[in-house]
Amino acid sequence: MTPDDVVSRLKVVAAAAATRLEALGRQAAEAARRGWARLKSLTPAAGDPLEPLAEDAPALPGTSDRAFRIGLVVVSLSMVSALATYLILSNLAPIAPSDEVVLYALFINLVLVIAMVGVIAYQGAGLWRAWRRKVAGARLHVRIVALFSLIAALPALLLAIAATSTFSRSLDSWFNEKTVSIVRDATGIGKVYLLEHGPVIRTEAINMARDLDEAAADVANNAEKFRELMIGQAALRDIPAAYIIDKAGAVKLAVLEDERIPYVRPPQGLIREANKGHVPLLMPTKTEGLDERKAAIAAIAGATEIGLRVDQRRTADLRSRGIVATPGDLGVRRTEASRTLLAARSIDDLVAWSGGLYKPPAKFRSWGESS
Repeated sequence: MTPDDVVSRLKVVAAAAATRLEALGRQAAEAARRGWARLKSLTPAAGDPLEPLAEDAPALPGTSDRAFRIGLVVVSLSMVSALATYLILSNLAPIAPSDEVVLYALFINLVLVIAMVGVIAYQGAGLWRAWRRKVAGARLHVRIVALFSLIAALPALLLAIAATSTFSRSLDSWFNEKTVSIVRDATGIGKVYLLEHGPVIRTEAINMARDLDEAAADVANNAEKFRELMIGQAALRDIPAAYIIDKAGAVKLAVLEDERIPYVRPPQGLIREANKGHVPLLMPTKTEGLDERKAAIAAIAGATEIGLRVDQRRTADLRSRGIVATPGDLGVRRTEASRTLLAARSIDDLVAWSGGLYKPPAKFRSWGESS
């Protein structure tokens, strides 16, 4: 192909493109003219109103004196009814909140709520009809009502949500603290009761065991008679449950005032003490298990082998729960802390208070009273 052929072909392509562009330009100009003509037909002439209004259209709904009076009466009755219901339910009114009175109050409130909804629906339907009929001021009236309704409802809705959330949380925390306090006080009262009556129960158990030992020869071969003796001993001392167990803690004989009373196996440590001839008591403690009792001892062991292995975080937890206390927790300065402030001033006091159960090591027996 020669250069002349290329040039001729380029000329042909350029001519075709120019013809196509000319045709597209004519089409665009025609579309623009049609659009402008349609826009002019839709635009009112100068001096004409933008929105023709119906000359014989009725007045806006709700603007008459009758509609205003009906709405005012319904709203006023609703407020009075709501206040009266609150006073009755809160027992602040002279009317007792019986079932019948409460039903009547709720029925009246329901009727007034339906009436308010009816008034609002009537006004809304009237505004919609006025809008459709192009009554003068209808659209402006709708916009004003919508604007003021939004201004009144939105803050009230936000305030109700925030108040409900915060009030509910505050009540939850208040009731939670009250409940925990009640449970804690009840637990404390129960522990104090057991601590006070523990020695009495221990004495009754010793006397009951002595009476059974004395009558052992008479009932040795008669299981039924021995059971009757056990029932009599328990009833005499007002004991609701009495058990005879072996060295492993298994029940050999049970005398129950109520068959639903469960049997709780004593810890092995108490069984070993009983095998030695002691009368141990299973009393409640502040600590939860042996490990926590060891941690409480380590917390006050000072510069000893046990005290040097103390866990400070666990000690802080025990102090916060009142299981252990430092002199500072008791309001005593460390410089003033001495044995004179202790309830037990000697090892002999500890032995006496334990009823002989505590057997101190020999290296502790020299620790006497000091001032």
